[in-house]
Amino acid sequence: MLCEVEGGTSASATSKDFGMKESAGEAFTCTSSSVQFPRDAYLVGSDGGANARPSLVARWPQIFNDGAPVKRVFVPMMDASGEVDSAQVVEVELVNFGRLERLSSASGDLSEVVKIARSTTVFISGRHGQQRWSGSGVIVDSADLPVQSEMYKAGAHFILTCQHVENDGGRLTVAMPDGKEYFAEVATAGNGAPLMDKVDDVALLVVYPKREYRKARLGFSREVEQGDPVVVSGHPLGLPRHTVTFGRISQNEAETGMVAPGLQTDAAINPGNSGGPMFNMKGEVIGISTYGYPGAENTACAQPIDVLRDDLVEVAVHGRKRRGYTGVNLAPFPLSDRYDVGFLEVNGFDDDTGAVVERVDPGSPADSYGILPGDIVVSIDTYSDGIMTESFDIDYQNSFESGKMQRIIMGVLPGNDVVYRIYRPDGTGFGREMEVRVPVEELNVEEYVQ
Repeated sequence: MLCEVEGGTSASATSKDFGMKESAGEAFTCTSSSVQFPRDAYLVGSDGGANARPSLVARWPQIFNDGAPVKRVFVPMMDASGEVDSAQVVEVELVNFGRLERLSSASGDLSEVVKIARSTTVFISGRHGQQRWSGSGVIVDSADLPVQSEMYKAGAHFILTCQHVENDGGRLTVAMPDGKEYFAEVATAGNGAPLMDKVDDVALLVVYPKREYRKARLGFSREVEQGDPVVVSGHPLGLPRHTVTFGRISQNEAETGMVAPGLQTDAAINPGNSGGPMFNMKGEVIGISTYGYPGAENTACAQPIDVLRDDLVEVAVHGRKRRGYTGVNLAPFPLSDRYDVGFLEVNGFDDDTGAVVERVDPGSPADSYGILPGDIVVSIDTYSDGIMTESFDIDYQNSFESGKMQRIIMGVLPGNDVVYRIYRPDGTGFGREMEVRVPVEELNVEEYVQ
């Protein structure tokens, strides 16, 4: 039977058939042993106990349907052995495009991870006139991303890579793991938007090979911890045969100046690795190799897969990743600089607070509402629909933390406000604290990435 789901259609579960209890008036009721699940969300359940285990409901087969988002379902829990306990059913809130927990206790085998890397890593080359470049990518399961597979011809394979490897098109070719080459193009969402984001440097390509290839599954970078072992795969320096390097996560939330904190690793990542996968020991992709530091050894970063997945979901829903912009550009204000100008606790200021307004973009909201270069920003309050959502104490000591400052504003949807709390030098001191409310506009991505 088809279970009644509030607000949309259903799709069959891809893992197990579960029995469910009936509960009058709730969003999802079903007594059939062949349960069907909504198509537009990840599903995850927990009994909320101290040792609660997530309950796998279904893979995400497709994110779109014709109805409204599903809000709640009932799911059965699993006991310690992993068996379904049909007598225990809990209510679960569905967060669209949220988290899917896989119930796998396997720690993984290195040789198996290498096999996955070898069979899913691809070589990407591009050409604009006489300009040529190359990079890497990974074949991924379309069920893990916002892809409407019915839009594509049979046999479509999807390649996750960096946007700077896609490089605004040109003639792109992908050499599959067996060396066979095919032309590639950027995949599109149902709304026609290209599935890519230049700020976080991600693109999804589509190719039509003549045979089926293995697909890597996406993991969850939020589960990654400092010290975790990883395998990095790619085609460094344009080498035709894929290589793997091994290492550990040096920092799982590395502030490197990029908007998103990176997965920093001591595994070798070289030019040409860009776009290639970083695997955990379950053989899941947890990051996409993105950048390193010239002259630095054992220091390179991958973009976290959670960030990239969320970016593509927003593109699929809204046609783009929406980010806030006010036109304020901040510079670090470390203790030594605060000492020089007397911005210290002994003078009545918080001893570990502040950032300097380095520049205000002409014609920007901040310019129109009176923020000036030289102002000292001590906190930023963000608002949504007129209600304060968060207050950030600003402690900007190192230029590598610029991404952290940008995330505050970019995380505010255009049309809302932020309040800057500032001190303004007046020749004799810093005067009193001022509040400046600034409307948030949408970031112009093309101007930002130039």
